[in-house]
Amino acid sequence: RCAGAIIAGGQGTRMGVAHKAALPLPDGGTPAARLAAALAGAGCDPILVVANDPAPYPGMRVVPDASSTDALAIFAHPKQHLES
Repeated sequence: RCAGAIIAGGQGTRMGVAHKAALPLPDGGTPAARLAAALAGAGCDPILVVANDPAPYPGMRVVPDASSTDALAIFAHPKQHLES
């Protein structure tokens, strides 16, 4: 088993949007949803979205983009950090 990460931070100032990974695609999906499906298909579990705002990622596990140290700790020991 391996964990999967979707790094969705960044302000999107060059694109003029706040949440690039949640932009609607022509087929109605989002980049985050496509990445999550690909990670799940590869056997990743858990799949986490690293972002400060969970609202654009409904149904996905979002962990705060507080620091890379926090994210590494979550991936190293996901059960300790994601029990819910």
